[in-house]
Amino acid sequence: MMRAVVVEQPGGPEVLRVQEVPRPAAGVGQVLIRVRAFGLNRSELHFRRGQAYSGSFPRIPGIEAAGVVADAPGGEFRVGEQVITMMGGMGREFDGGYAEYVLVPADQVIPFRSNLPWEVLGAVPEMLQTAIGSLTVGVDGQPGQSLLIRGGTSSVGLTLAVLGKLRGEAGADIAPSEWHTLLVEVTETLITATINGVETLAVQSLAPARAGDVGLFVDIGTEAFFRNLKIVAD
Repeated sequence: MMRAVVVEQPGGPEVLRVQEVPRPAAGVGQVLIRVRAFGLNRSELHFRRGQAYSGSFPRIPGIEAAGVVADAPGGEFRVGEQVITMMGGMGREFDGGYAEYVLVPADQVIPFRSNLPWEVLGAVPEMLQTAIGSLTVGVDGQPGQSLLIRGGTSSVGLTLAVLGKLRGEAGADIAPSEWHTLLVEVTETLITATINGVETLAVQSLAPARAGDVGLFVDIGTEAFFRNLKIVAD
């Protein structure tokens, strides 16, 4: 048996209930992971409310998890190996990471080695996937291009800034002033426009050398999408 958060039917936070449920058994092609930490994602909120485009109830939610291999009958991973898993139907089509153990397809497991605490590692999978996916698949960023990150002080925004630097892209971010020093420290080439809620177009006057030459932008959220388009180079 194991403890897990089970959602029997859509609803408010009260439908999240910790229960004792059978621990899943792994077959060939599957990996049983002992969950050490998992992140919380807005898509899980939508699922719990019944607003998601897929999934069924009752369900153990959670689209990501970090932990160690408890069993891998196919030999793809060794027992005790540090791994992460995410997406692919987790927490919707099959039970997800809000549990002491999660059973996932072996091709959905990524091994790693780290001495970071589990509470940090648990926040990495979906955040990193979103950032690298936005930078590569989403905008197809290339070295030398300028990148505007709207929402740059979020975990995804900060990760985008670091990944952009590693790929050779210059960054311009709209960020609260208290994050200015941190952002400059972690990215070095980052151009930070500190505007505290002023419209995105203010970047043109605050950093004219870069704003008129913005080739790409990633919006962590959607409310400023069309305003951001106005400062992207043709």
